[in-house]
Amino acid sequence: MRIIFSPRYNISLIPYDIPDLIVNEYKFIINSLSSTQISFHYEKMLDKEDWLENILQLIYYFKYNSNIILYSKEIIINETDIIIGIITRNLKNYKFPLTELQSNNVSKYFEYDFFNKYSNRKTLDIASTFYRDSLNYYKDQLKKYPEKTHFKSLLEEAYYCQKNSIEKKLSLISRNITKPTKFFIKTIHKDWSWIIELQPNQSEKDIYLMFLNKFEYQWIERINNVKDCILIQEFAEIYYEYRFIIINNKIITGAACIEEFTPLNNKELKFDIQLRRDRLKVSEIEENKLIVLKYLNFAEKIVKKIDFNHYTLDVAFINGEVGIIEVNPYLNVGYYASNLKLIMKEISTIH
Repeated sequence: MRIIFSPRYNISLIPYDIPDLIVNEYKFIINSLSSTQISFHYEKMLDKEDWLENILQLIYYFKYNSNIILYSKEIIINETDIIIGIITRNLKNYKFPLTELQSNNVSKYFEYDFFNKYSNRKTLDIASTFYRDSLNYYKDQLKKYPEKTHFKSLLEEAYYCQKNSIEKKLSLISRNITKPTKFFIKTIHKDWSWIIELQPNQSEKDIYLMFLNKFEYQWIERINNVKDCILIQEFAEIYYEYRFIIINNKIITGAACIEEFTPLNNKELKFDIQLRRDRLKVSEIEENKLIVLKYLNFAEKIVKKIDFNHYTLDVAFINGEVGIIEVNPYLNVGYYASNLKLIMKEISTIH
């Protein structure tokens, strides 16, 4: 078994404002693994949090197992290899440990009924692989049948439509509601999103004017740049998002989805108790053991129902109750303030 580190960025580049201890450890490890001496440079355009999450994997794992290989295009990957770091374009077609959810054969775990039971909302944005597969399916359908205004999603209550039929689709939806209802609209290209409130029986013209009044010409500018289909789903109140890391079918660690946090923000806890109500950096960071314990009890029940070995499980309060946000492959996700030492220690036990 080989351990292969796949870096997200050029290994010679380092962001500014990284602690000296981390920088020195990183330089030592890279020069130890590289066949040539590396000349390092500081780059202000690098994403500091992203770089840290990627590199801390290497640093912590190196402490448990120094037998690591730097990924290069010349390396032939086999199914027994353990990849840490990031799944690059060159690795996407391989199946190996820690990438189970990269495969397409996951739909039986993401049936609507199962997640509807545990999500506390009618519409779902769950299981990134399944979600992307369904998006690709509807994008292909829209190309084949351009005259259609929408296709009902595999996720039941969500809808897809083309950019030039968004007002028409929303007008049709408004005929099926009896009171003002909020909806979430998301463009797949560039990941733009809006929250609007539809009134019963709104006309296409009224909806168009509503967009202009609420978002001004930003709406038209962005919609005109949409290349893929648009997702529409009923809005759900979601707060205190939290991510659990599951390896070897065990919950190893967890932390709140606080965008600016990395494993360096972990306070030597298995399950970090720092929380933020929103994802927009509006509310203050707080500590709440009771919420984390409630999430952990919920996650333990879900893990028993999913027999993948390695993945991440995102939970939150959804319309007032604890539910699933999404399930993702272990790699290519943010760790936030998870205990990365525990993660790397557990990975070292994979055979």
